[in-house]
Amino acid sequence: VRFPVYAPSGGEGGVADGAGGGHGAADAEEPLLTHVHGFHAAARPAAIFLSERRAAFASGVLVAAMDLDSWRQRFVYGHTEAVTCLEHSAEQALGASGQVRRAGAKTAEVLLWSSETMKVVAAFKFHQADIVAVGFIQGGEVLVTIGADRDHTMALWATAQDGWYSFRKREKVPLVVASAYKGGGVHRVLAAPGGVDKPHFVTFGAAHLKFWQGDRFAPAKLEGRRGSFGSEGAPRIVVTAAWLSREKLVVGGSEGDVYFFEGTRVVRRVQSQRLPVAVLMPLHDAVLAVTSNGTCCLVRDAAQQPSRRAAEIEVSSLPGAPDPRMQTSIVGGATYRRSGILLASRTYLLWLDVGGGLHQPRSCSVLVMQPSKALTAACSHPSEPRIFTGALDGGVRCYRTDSHQPLPERSFRASGGVTCLAVSGCAPGAGTSAWLALGCDDSTLSILAEGSFRYVLRRCLSAANAKLTCACFSVSDPTGVHPLWLAVGTSDGCIHTFRFKQTSCESMAHSGAEAVERIATLRGHSAEVIDIAFGNDLPCQHLLSVDASGQSLAFDVPMARRLPSVAAVRDTDFSPWTSPVGWHVLGCWSPQKAVDFASLPPRRFCEVQGRGLIAVNDAETARGVDLFPFPCPSPPVARPLRLPGPAVPVTALLHNTYSDCLAAASDTVLFVWSWSERPPEDDVLPRCAPAMASTSSAGAPQASPARPLRGSVLFDTPEGPRRAIAAARASSSPALGMGAAFTPPPRPRGQAPGRRLGRNGPPGRAKENVPKGNAGSGGGSQEQHRTPFATPLKAQAFVAEQPPPPLSDGEAEVDDEADAETLASPGYLAATAPAAAREAMATPSIEGASP
Repeated sequence: VRFPVYAPSGGEGGVADGAGGGHGAADAEEPLLTHVHGFHAAARPAAIFLSERRAAFASGVLVAAMDLDSWRQRFVYGHTEAVTCLEHSAEQALGASGQVRRAGAKTAEVLLWSSETMKVVAAFKFHQADIVAVGFIQGGEVLVTIGADRDHTMALWATAQDGWYSFRKREKVPLVVASAYKGGGVHRVLAAPGGVDKPHFVTFGAAHLKFWQGDRFAPAKLEGRRGSFGSEGAPRIVVTAAWLSREKLVVGGSEGDVYFFEGTRVVRRVQSQRLPVAVLMPLHDAVLAVTSNGTCCLVRDAAQQPSRRAAEIEVSSLPGAPDPRMQTSIVGGATYRRSGILLASRTYLLWLDVGGGLHQPRSCSVLVMQPSKALTAACSHPSEPRIFTGALDGGVRCYRTDSHQPLPERSFRASGGVTCLAVSGCAPGAGTSAWLALGCDDSTLSILAEGSFRYVLRRCLSAANAKLTCACFSVSDPTGVHPLWLAVGTSDGCIHTFRFKQTSCESMAHSGAEAVERIATLRGHSAEVIDIAFGNDLPCQHLLSVDASGQSLAFDVPMARRLPSVAAVRDTDFSPWTSPVGWHVLGCWSPQKAVDFASLPPRRFCEVQGRGLIAVNDAETARGVDLFPFPCPSPPVARPLRLPGPAVPVTALLHNTYSDCLAAASDTVLFVWSWSERPPEDDVLPRCAPAMASTSSAGAPQASPARPLRGSVLFDTPEGPRRAIAAARASSSPALGMGAAFTPPPRPRGQAPGRRLGRNGPPGRAKENVPKGNAGSGGGSQEQHRTPFATPLKAQAFVAEQPPPPLSDGEAEVDDEADAETLASPGYLAATAPAAAREAMATPSIEGASP
């Protein structure tokens, strides 16, 4: 950091008093990974069945197993890089997964794990390139692995739970090594049913299909033979395959052709569509083919049944299917006997329950929802169990944090690639909705109601189309007294501020300038703005921003000016802390040599409120998530806790206070960690200020401390303006002595000084305009017209004898400290006092005056 960092007052020597308010990282409870929203769509296969009601898929460096009934997920840990392929053996209850070769490592690992306990039982290291395919043969006793080297080396490993192959498994050396295919990529390994003594399997991929035959008692006798596609040749890519029997195989190509093999030769070729065949499911008298556009087609023997047409069903037309506008091409899937189908696209993992037949599907459920391009932003609703994510594909997606279910119905598409997201606080109650702001890479800012997704503003903020990089809302005041602010940072170093007319969206009839107005453009940064935070004060005063060079700037938001130094906001509470620079996070950085034109590493910070922790992605790889104590002005003694999961750099971190969960966005996957015990409610600071209580514990109505009492009179005393009430009311009023302030609305320009007693009051209570310094009939100075009552006791007695009439509907109440000049003027006092008080003030001499 090349810029000065200021500690809070009293915190220069270490942790400030009372800072943190929670447990340190050493003795803190470790969060558990509870759910992942996303999967590796390019993995082969993208998803598999572990049983009829369990599915598994690759996510980052993890393998996630999901229960299709309860949505509960369990994970396989142990991979150090992204998982590229996986397979399962129901006979041995074992799963296998391969990964990318780690930088600096000689070999890539293949993990063997139990599908019941999700624990790793063995690790195989042999391939000097990425693992591209794994598969079980011989009833799960042998595992086949294929690397991505030039010869696509294939190795066979013993994996049996007992017997001779279990003994060979301890050696952790291949049984046999061969070249799978030298002419192109290999995508899958598929074992033939039955025949344990003579294992039979196929490998397929780019323009080839290869049949392999072996001997159980002589593993080295492995023979391979390429399949013949006939005179028309092989398809460009063999996408999928399925066994009809031990000697019959059906294959789907990238041009929509379906090939039927007997032995190693094609006997029939059928083409229903010219789109890639993603999944093949053998049925009793036909084959169900699912193409990349989501069409399910029954492929039959045209020679035997020439009059029957192939039945086609669109997946998008099934109940429970997602919006086709958010769907992409299907790239793969899996089948379980004749009851279930997993369909994987780049945006969804769908489960089709076809136990009742293709024409009567039971359900279509969205298991996993993710963007087709990298995630760039994420935000959390402060008072609802919802998380929003934005990605470069232009999609804004919503997830629940309590049940961890995706919400396709609350997802929509923006005008361009989403680069920043922010959601405001909202007062609880029906008919109100929070504000959702999203920025795009084309410099377009959109503001809409979070509940109805109705746009109220869409504007381009930069003529040069500077990318919007970050956005943040100020603390929301549920009473509506103080305005709500929005700040948006751009890649050209500017910060645009907006002020809302309402703190929450309550009406669908207002939009544009009626709902929000643009205030100013704050400048001062010479690099891209990467973080913005408002102070937790009402009304909103301060804004703290950080750019990519590490420079922090502070701004006065209402005045739209830059403060001379960040030290002016050193005692301001910016909670939750998200800035990468500051005294609170100095210990999260390791000392480095200073260089010219240095830029901050792509690290993300997010305070975990109520737990005294802050989540930070790794400084070297930016992948793993570390938990440091908060505040952390110096490096911690204990090593910070590392949360595994992401395989690529983390682009967003957030903490949902409603469900007490931590989320990290990496590539297209959202990882969610949760704690078993919630922190005390007092340690969590909501972004929506709590509303003032209007009733006591016993249910009796109380006067709000933020509003003046009714039936009172304002007097000018030597100590300043004071409001006097009756003695009986003073003994029962909790508002006395609290010094609460209420800010009246500003007077319109051109309006004469005075006080309007009601919007539509009777003629006798209309606005009274009194020139300053010339009130009443005396025409004297201000000193001649001070109140004749010298003590508060006499004033209370006067109010008890002369109570003012109650305020009518719409009548404004003005606080005693709102405008000192107006309150001290005799014109204001004459306009607000009762008739008896006016006569007393108009008397030149106060001798003998009686209340």
